[in-house]
Amino acid sequence: MPAAMPDQHPLKKEDVDTLRWSVRSDGKSGFVFVNNYQRLQDMPPKKDAQFLLNLPSGPLLFPQNPVAIPSDASFLWPFHLDLGHGLSLNWATAQPLTAVDDSQARTIFFAAINGVPPQFSFPENGLEVVALAGKMTRQTNQMIADGIKPGPGVALQLRAADGRLVQIVVLDAELSLSLWKETWQGRDRVFLTRAGVVLDGPVLRLTSTNRSDLTVGIYPAPSAVEWAGQMLASQADGIFQRFAPAAPRAADFAVSFQNLQRAGPPRDILPGKIDQPVATAPLDADFGKAAVWRIQLPAGLDQDADPILRLHYAGDVARVTLNGKLLTDDFYNGSVLEIGLRRYAPEILHGDLRVAILPLRKDAPIYMAREARPDFGQTGSVADLQRVEITPRYQAQLTAR
Repeated sequence: MPAAMPDQHPLKKEDVDTLRWSVRSDGKSGFVFVNNYQRLQDMPPKKDAQFLLNLPSGPLLFPQNPVAIPSDASFLWPFHLDLGHGLSLNWATAQPLTAVDDSQARTIFFAAINGVPPQFSFPENGLEVVALAGKMTRQTNQMIADGIKPGPGVALQLRAADGRLVQIVVLDAELSLSLWKETWQGRDRVFLTRAGVVLDGPVLRLTSTNRSDLTVGIYPAPSAVEWAGQMLASQADGIFQRFAPAAPRAADFAVSFQNLQRAGPPRDILPGKIDQPVATAPLDADFGKAAVWRIQLPAGLDQDADPILRLHYAGDVARVTLNGKLLTDDFYNGSVLEIGLRRYAPEILHGDLRVAILPLRKDAPIYMAREARPDFGQTGSVADLQRVEITPRYQAQLTAR
């Protein structure tokens, strides 16, 4: 779909009062893209927002009542969306995710936008719409569903002229990030889980560093699911059937680290020779002045748990080596440096594992988010390995029967 820009749009990045938005449309249907985020800039909410689209069929103004676009929000909203079975949606203030079909109904999933009430408008042409969550109101040439509380259940049901059913599920913004879709056992299904999902034939594998995340809601659910050699009961979770195997036993790995060398003076960070100069990466010679620690992993570390070594540090750049060979490096951005241990086994279990951290200058010409900046205290630089831990990746394996 070609893009179209509004008549009024920001001409420079300093304009934080004009809403950034655009449209992609084939002339009949399409999507409104909205972005109220800009890096390094506090973007105020945009009050009383409505969108007027000049379509070949005539103007379309939505939502019916103006809404406030929250700070840092970014989303897309559909208009004249084909719902299938001859049904259509005028517009919605929720973001479409995916759809699945079965013999009973076509189910379409949407994500609510934080701070914006989800609303759905349908044409007033004899269409039967039932609000199972929220309420329906009839206005000029349209029916509007609002007051919808997001959740895993069906919010709206529509009946096509041939009697077939279309149902709409509205997930909240956070829960929508846990929605997966894949073909399993010969049909499309959606999975609702915070765990990672891998499908391998009849096997569904859940993986997470959090034992409590190893549950999954499935729609449409298979007739039977097996776990650890036994049939697994399920419970209704809205439209999903939720399968919750027993949480695996908690693993606790002790890891120690020892400082071998204190940091020297921080390096001079020079701009690179390009059109837009940025800070240069360190040279190998710079690491002669790095702070160095040796990391001692526990004996008998279970590699079947696919453990992750997590280094909490502050500094400029970190390098991790094993027996003098570079494993990985990391430019500090406030995040934890994670290393999967299984890929380096068995050498990493008994080898000389070290991390070298270059000191970060307080005045370094490097962009860093405010929340990522380390505490320099009274010093002008920092190179510190604060904490080392090993986190297992827990797993549950379900089989459809």
